[in-house]
Amino acid sequence: MRSRLRLGIIFLLFCAVIMAASPALAKRSKSAQASVNTASVQKSSKKSAVSSKKSRKVQEEPVTGSDPLRLRVRSAIAADAESGALLYEKDADKQIAPASLTKILTLYIVQEAIEQGKLSPDETVVVSHRAANASGSVMDLYAGERVSVRELMKGMAIASANDGCVAIAEHMGGDVDGFVRMMNRKARSLGMVRTTFKTPNGLPADGQVTTARDMLKLARAYLKRFPQALEMHSTRNYFHNRRNHQNANRLLGEFEGADGLKTGFVNASGYNIIATARRGDKRIIAVTLGSTTSGIRKRETARLMETVFAQLGKPATGLAQARTPQAVAAVDDEEVLPGRGERPEAQGGGLVGRQSKPSVPLLQVPSKGRYTIQDSAYRSAENARARQECLRAAGVPARVVATRGEDKWYRVLIGRYTSVQQAEAVRRKLAQDYGLPNTIVGQ
Repeated sequence: MRSRLRLGIIFLLFCAVIMAASPALAKRSKSAQASVNTASVQKSSKKSAVSSKKSRKVQEEPVTGSDPLRLRVRSAIAADAESGALLYEKDADKQIAPASLTKILTLYIVQEAIEQGKLSPDETVVVSHRAANASGSVMDLYAGERVSVRELMKGMAIASANDGCVAIAEHMGGDVDGFVRMMNRKARSLGMVRTTFKTPNGLPADGQVTTARDMLKLARAYLKRFPQALEMHSTRNYFHNRRNHQNANRLLGEFEGADGLKTGFVNASGYNIIATARRGDKRIIAVTLGSTTSGIRKRETARLMETVFAQLGKPATGLAQARTPQAVAAVDDEEVLPGRGERPEAQGGGLVGRQSKPSVPLLQVPSKGRYTIQDSAYRSAENARARQECLRAAGVPARVVATRGEDKWYRVLIGRYTSVQQAEAVRRKLAQDYGLPNTIVGQ
């Protein structure tokens, strides 16, 4: 009996202990569960934050895979002119205002009409008041002026003449709108599916857009059908009505093999260019749209073209030595090349064009002596003459001398001097006053 009583008491005490401990255990269990849940939430939140951070990092980092050159342009493309094989592209289908690249299509239509016998280069065009009042780059036409189609073509190609475009558009299309309709039909036939023209010269107009790819199509078709047009596009100065108009394509004479094609600028697009160059048996066409300055346009387009030429096995040869001239041993029997005409006549009017004055006084140099100053040396006579013209325009009289023999160089030289000291004095003056620090004294 006592044994059962003891067991009952023990059982009751056990139940009392259990009942007393249950709230604490429940509380501890809830606390532990809350701790686990909190840790889980914190861990999930941390993962989410890391994921979000990675996502933001991916979005913030510029995508460079499609632009290995990191060109500072909005859009670009380059291709082999003959085969059309693409050699580079960056956002080539982005629609951008064409600016004066429009004039390539205007010239295409004009030359096509000449080829078909519908128009003659010598045909006279009477300039209207609307054409004479065109804004922007012009060839200085005046109302009532009678000018040939040939001169208008030169004005458009070299001086980027907006007035010339209006004059030829009115002559061929009856009015500007009629000519623009011709332009858009031709653009479609050339496969320019993302391009719309509103003006014959590229002056700003709502809805006037193109792409780098479409401009490449136009340039290839233009050069394939009218290769003789490069004679105009490679010309660096054009004289009309007593004015000297300079070609805005600064790659001419600066980039080896460059011989065209057309630049353009409006605020909506920035600085555009269709450029072409030939080295050996390879010609490439490059289009860059949307540079922020003309200097960046020139530099980035040259960088693109040089990269492409290097890939094709046609790296620069002589032109790259213009800024850091290479000493070329003088040969006793040298051939002095005559310079280009120094007084080009104004086309169509028989008037002598007035050369713009150099920004610094004309450098006076002696013409007799055994020593000379070399500015640069080229493998190409054309490039040497182009450099000679640049120096003369800056007030530095230069001559081009070709070495004899199979390994021929064309040296751009400044003056002849009786002593090294005399030549050195002029060389220092060239560096200080004319911005030519890399000339060298030689014989």
